[in-house]
Amino acid sequence: MAFVCAALLFVIYAVRDFPPGSELKGYFSVTGMACITSISFLIGSGCSAIAGYAGIWVSVRANIRVASAARNDYNKALQICFRGGAFAAIINVALAIFGISLLFLILNFHFYMNNTTKNPAPIQEIPVLIVGFGFGASFVAMFAQLGGGIFTKAADVGADLVGKVEENIPEDDPRNPATMADLVGDNVGDCAGQCADLFESISAEILAAMILGGSMADHAGLSYDVKCGFMLFPLIVHSLDLIVSTISIYFV
Repeated sequence: MAFVCAALLFVIYAVRDFPPGSELKGYFSVTGMACITSISFLIGSGCSAIAGYAGIWVSVRANIRVASAARNDYNKALQICFRGGAFAAIINVALAIFGISLLFLILNFHFYMNNTTKNPAPIQEIPVLIVGFGFGASFVAMFAQLGGGIFTKAADVGADLVGKVEENIPEDDPRNPATMADLVGDNVGDCAGQCADLFESISAEILAAMILGGSMADHAGLSYDVKCGFMLFPLIVHSLDLIVSTISIYFV
């Protein structure tokens, strides 16, 4: 589905003209802009899928260890649980920073190599070029959440109806095979879906802040270096988040 949507995005961008007032004409063709948007969409989709997979991979393994540790030591069980969640969260934020930073650096290098004028390159338009990254992240997160949510709700209702009404057994009883399907759906919707949703939220807010920062700096007529600072500020803040969060984890 992501590949189909990327192809549609390419067609939509390829048939439109440059935005009014855009300074990208000397650096890209319309087809080139369409390619960048589609590629950034696929990279965002891939990172979102990795974030969801990492979340469910960590949760399944951490939950087994937490349940085992809880039989002997609640403190150890809490630490395993907390660190498992922290690990998944740090992967999410790191993927968002890595994906956006990589695209920004590649396009910035392209501007540097193809700048034949004495004027500074229009780097304030880079976040608009890579906005497809946020679209891709939202696209996969939607499927992860809806897929898991619909599956678990169907299994949950079926298990409750059959178990309570027909067989007179309590909810989430292991004798009811539909309970296992319900728990699988919970894993997909709550773990994979939540991690993918967190990833797309962070990606979208970083890109939105970069677009606003670049536009404000450009309208204010600020220098090239200051523009870079305004656009990279959201990435720097989230990088500091990782450092502070990592230190905080060790205090629990």
